[in-house]
Amino acid sequence: MAIPQAKMELRPLGNTGLNVSAVGFGASPLGSHYGPVAEVDAVAAVREAFRLGINFFDTSPYYGGNLSEKVLGKALKALQAPRGDYIVATKCGRYEDGFDFSAERV
Repeated sequence: MAIPQAKMELRPLGNTGLNVSAVGFGASPLGSHYGPVAEVDAVAAVREAFRLGINFFDTSPYYGGNLSEKVLGKALKALQAPRGDYIVATKCGRYEDGFDFSAERV
C-alpha cells in the first residue's frame, strides 16, 4: 500500500543528483540509543516521517550496536515504497569498542 506524502522542500545533495528533504530523520533513537524504543513505535515514527515528506534517513552501526540500522531497514521495507523514494545515510569507523577505520572493519 502506497503512503501519500505531504509536500516537503527537497534540496540537492551536492552533485550526487539526489534530492533530500530539508528535514532529515535521525535514527539513533531506533537503536535505543537514548532509552528503550519499541519496534512498533519506531516503525510508526518512520512511517509518519515518510508521510510528511521526509526522504532522508540517517543511521549508524554505533546506534545500539547495529540495532538502529536493522530497525530502520524493517521500517523502510514496511513502507513498500520504491527504493528510489528514500535515501539512507550511515557512518563508519565508530563502534561500541572504539574507533576503527580499517578496510576490514568498515
